[in-house]
Amino acid sequence: MGSEDRRVLAGVDGGGSKTECVVLDVKTGSILGRARGGASNWNSVGRDAAISVLRGTITGALSAAGLDTSHLAGVCAGMAGVDRQADADAVKESLRSWLQNDEVEVLVYNDSVIALACGTGGPSRGCVLVIGTGTIALGIGPDGEHVRASGWGPAFLDGGSGYDIGQRALAAVARAADGRGPQTELVAAACRHCGVEQAEDLLGWAYAEPGWARIAALAPAVLQCAEEGDSIAFRIVTGAANEAVRAAVTVAERSRLKGHRFKLVLSGGLLSEDSPFLDIVREGLKLALPSAEVVHPRVEPAHGAALLIQDHLYGGSEAADNSAAAGPNGMFRTPERPRHHHHRRTPSSQGKQSRVHEWRDQLRTHRRAVSTAEEVFGGALGDPGFERGHEQASHDMYSSSMPGLEALSLSDSPIPAPRRGHRRTGSR
Repeated sequence: MGSEDRRVLAGVDGGGSKTECVVLDVKTGSILGRARGGASNWNSVGRDAAISVLRGTITGALSAAGLDTSHLAGVCAGMAGVDRQADADAVKESLRSWLQNDEVEVLVYNDSVIALACGTGGPSRGCVLVIGTGTIALGIGPDGEHVRASGWGPAFLDGGSGYDIGQRALAAVARAADGRGPQTELVAAACRHCGVEQAEDLLGWAYAEPGWARIAALAPAVLQCAEEGDSIAFRIVTGAANEAVRAAVTVAERSRLKGHRFKLVLSGGLLSEDSPFLDIVREGLKLALPSAEVVHPRVEPAHGAALLIQDHLYGGSEAADNSAAAGPNGMFRTPERPRHHHHRRTPSSQGKQSRVHEWRDQLRTHRRAVSTAEEVFGGALGDPGFERGHEQASHDMYSSSMPGLEALSLSDSPIPAPRRGHRRTGSR
């Protein structure tokens, strides 16, 4: 088949730190090209910049395949920050105006919908928890209604996100540098990450180029400090994990899935298989949602977006017959093998596994913050007998790293707390 006859689909994953696009052949289901661009969450970069990145990334993936927009049969974009139907409609209109071809089908979803489809094999019943630069939880219940929690962005304390972890770490650094808070290894870690000599120099770094993704990029350094035993970092990380679990529990309850068997997809950079943050979140989910089957995406988000538009256009006919990736309704007959399953362990991967096990042990024995996963996540379990005692101890644990939260009343505190009787570990 000549390139002039080739029909392709574009799938886009637009996030707070990067945007990725894959181009899928309609006939074979194979990936012909891919490209990566900058952030396209328009809550952080603005609408015009987000649309520009989206168009540029699609163009780049088509160019990598030796094609152009005239070969497109459809586009599906999953974008962080597209939280309302009006947002999705605006993106659709911008893409259609750019393509100038009414025959090209355009679908736009919040990126959480794409993440759910990547783990369940299609837009079906289940929940997804996405933790990267931001955090969002989505649930789709038996009636097909979409319910969500978190994902409001940093102005609303987007708890559990990479930005949240990075922001709280910077706050802890400032308190330590001033002497109004405990000393922490986060000071040295933040300085190394930002390439500065001392804590005061972080001011220039923080305000030279404000952006959510830059703050969120501190999260791995915070996780490393927590692994190495820094109690302030540990409190930040466990508090963030607690917030993430609460978001997942909330959507499971509101979509009427809690107590029933359902798939809970974990997605996003902070929930990758080699991340110790995944381990602590899993512990909480195991306690709070024991009926959930926790799974990971079976394909990358951009590929999942392409498969969704394939399913929408062709269903189980041409695409299902010809695509090696397609199955029932055009989705996932032979999913790509996840990179984290059944791979040969190299010395590097063995080291990562070892660190994860060390983290699990630390979670269960670190008495300076909390002692067990049940104490961290008890508030998310929904037992009213725990709630008031939980809130006080967890408020101490999480707010100690963030100035201003001490002033919140217990009823306003966003943090579920450990078991009643837990000894306070911080001071007011």
